[in-house]
Amino acid sequence: MKVRISQTTSWGNHRSIISGYPCEAIVKGKGHELTSLVFHLPNFPFFDISNTWRMSDEEEEELEGWLESVFDGQFVFQTGDWRIVLATLPENWDTHELLQSQGGYSLTHICKLERLERNPFSMDDARDLLEAFSYYLSFARGLWLAPMLIAGFDAGGTQVFEEWSACRADSWQNTDMWFSTDSTDLVETFPGFMQRWQDKNWRELVQDSIHWYVESKKQAGGVNGAIVLQQAALERLAWVFLVEDKRSLSQYGFQKLPAADEVRLLLSSLGIDLTLPVGLTNLIQLANKQNWADGPQAITEIRNAIVHHNPKNRHKGCGASQEIGVEAWSLGLQYLEIVLLKLFDYPYL
Repeated sequence: MKVRISQTTSWGNHRSIISGYPCEAIVKGKGHELTSLVFHLPNFPFFDISNTWRMSDEEEEELEGWLESVFDGQFVFQTGDWRIVLATLPENWDTHELLQSQGGYSLTHICKLERLERNPFSMDDARDLLEAFSYYLSFARGLWLAPMLIAGFDAGGTQVFEEWSACRADSWQNTDMWFSTDSTDLVETFPGFMQRWQDKNWRELVQDSIHWYVESKKQAGGVNGAIVLQQAALERLAWVFLVEDKRSLSQYGFQKLPAADEVRLLLSSLGIDLTLPVGLTNLIQLANKQNWADGPQAITEIRNAIVHHNPKNRHKGCGASQEIGVEAWSLGLQYLEIVLLKLFDYPYL
């Protein structure tokens, strides 16, 4: 097994402690002829509602105990002939309070993945859906999270497979999210996400855009770095949506557009308001001073001032004031979030 050494600590008497992590998964058993996978999730927000009221009695029985009487809340996601049950771990609300006050890591949810007709499958069959589910929940959470402690079961309910791996997971942060934990928004948006994920023209861009969204939300590279990430995502999304998907512009026509027009066309095509929100008072003041037409021009001009160094442009960028930088970051993040939700057919926009 390949292991990456992360730290070496020397002690007296010629003793050392070497720390590291595996570069590949630790697997026990054979990952085929499975009828279900059970795995855990870290640091996902707690909820105490369910969407199983829409299911028939027979469908509820098929969940084999994954019901409201067992867990505080659970959501059932379906895509194709697959079903994933996401459930809040029982009697775990004290953990939620500790995470909110102190941060850190904890397993908060348990999930079950299976085919609707309980047909057998292999671990390789399930990997793409596990990856998609990880990206989707990371987008919902605004932090990275991934399945952990994966266990596979056969038709008799016997555990026949285990997988342990180093996952990309962020420490708990109290962040705003686009879905409410007392609604089924998270479940209702999943089919639209999967439609884009399964489209070969969109898969890579969905992955990249969620990466840029999460890292921007965490302000990776500071406020300036986050603004640059947002702009990269919006321009890539504009190209694929306007040129490749809708074919409303030719490649040549798109390439002639200034960056602000690319973002402006993307937003307007999706029915997103271009005006600067009234709460961004510092950004509005700067936009009026510079005669910027709308939000897309404001965030693009500020991005340009960050990336293309010119002493004359310092007054246009985040160097003008910290408040302007934060407001531009907030607006860019809002644009990117709404664009992705529109593309995923979020029903409440």
